[in-house]
Amino acid sequence: MPTSGATLFFRKHMIIYLDESGELGWNFTKPYGFGGSSRFLSITFLIIPEEKRHLTKRIVRKVYRCENQRTDIELKGNFLRKMNLSKYNT
Repeated sequence: MPTSGATLFFRKHMIIYLDESGELGWNFTKPYGFGGSSRFLSITFLIIPEEKRHLTKRIVRKVYRCENQRTDIELKGNFLRKMNLSKYNT
């Protein structure tokens, strides 16, 4: 029986990064930013082979370095929208 590409892909040890963005207070009676909840919830994930996990650190370090940001402060999505992402292409 032939092995599918998906089967080969998942036989490796994989690293899964999962992140959510949005405020889950569920208060829609007040405006967002004035006690009300965000109207959106975003869930993002990245699945990579374990032997490639160093590449994610490299990308994150490059973003912080290019933006002259301290690595002990989390970059937020509203900041990333303002950045010129083309300068991070390798």
